[in-house]
Amino acid sequence: MRDAIDMAREAGFIHWEQFPADYQNKLKAFEALVRADEREAIRTELTRIVIVPTFTHGTLVKLSDVDAAIRKRGETK
Repeated sequence: MRDAIDMAREAGFIHWEQFPADYQNKLKAFEALVRADEREAIRTELTRIVIVPTFTHGTLVKLSDVDAAIRKRGETK
């Protein structure tokens, strides 16, 4: 997954290193907020969907397991 610095460079901030450290830190904090919001939106949508568990690669996948994985990923950042 790309981080805020990589995306800023891709967007045209060629000399990213010349921005004040405070600005860079604020952009990284904003990135974390956006990613957390995206995870919550996905989790919310998943809880609205009724899915019959299916086998994927020989492992039974349950919606609650997907939900837990999304939440766990957010807690480790």
